[in-house]
Amino acid sequence: MIKAWIASLVAALIFAIFNSVLSIGNDAIFIFVMYFIYSLPVFIVGGTIASYVVNKWFNGYFIKLVIYSLSGVIFNVFIYVAIINNYPINDIFYYLILGVLAAVIYYHVLIIATIKG
Repeated sequence: MIKAWIASLVAALIFAIFNSVLSIGNDAIFIFVMYFIYSLPVFIVGGTIASYVVNKWFNGYFIKLVIYSLSGVIFNVFIYVAIINNYPINDIFYYLILGVLAAVIYYHVLIIATIKG
């Protein structure tokens, strides 16, 4: 569980840095803070639940990668519907891609934390 929380913190940092770098022309520090504040609770809750389920029921790198990606999509769809539903439906594809990207980052940080620990 501690490794999942550490992976959540590191993945949220990487995710926030990645998104702030992509937003050239905007205030990168503000975007970094906003993505970090948004993504840390999602990584902690979603990542901890996903890592418990995936590590208990699945074996193999590829199948775990697919399941983590699907869980990223599920959690981002939930966030989209629950919080950010005032955007057009066309934007949901963007949030689905962000969910997959975030889940893949989390999974690889968790792998590194497990190898190091």
